[in-house]
Amino acid sequence: MNRPFAFALLCASSLWVHLGAQAGEIRLYTDDHFKGRVVLLRDTTDDVSRVNSSDTVSSIQVDSGSWEVCTHADFKGDCKTLERGDYRSMPGMNDKIWSVRELAVQRQLRAHGAGQA
Repeated sequence: MNRPFAFALLCASSLWVHLGAQAGEIRLYTDDHFKGRVVLLRDTTDDVSRVNSSDTVSSIQVDSGSWEVCTHADFKGDCKTLERGDYRSMPGMNDKIWSVRELAVQRQLRAHGAGQA
């Protein structure tokens, strides 16, 4: 393997390891005050009904990262940014959250040119 190609491959793999290490976690609960069924997410989910059979989110814990939650699938409708912390209830969004994505990862991918066609 030639040196420039090997170096480029090493740099690319380091970038993906770094991005993976920065991935956040968010927990979605079906009931207020972190009760009921819980779903742990580490990736973008454009339709929560695919991972949460009850289709309801009433409280959220953001373990790491900044997350956007939206009232419609595909990040449409009313959206709110949540930072690390506990959200015991979701006034105005209770049982209405349909899509979730980590914002920091989306910014990093765009900055490094990933995900572009």
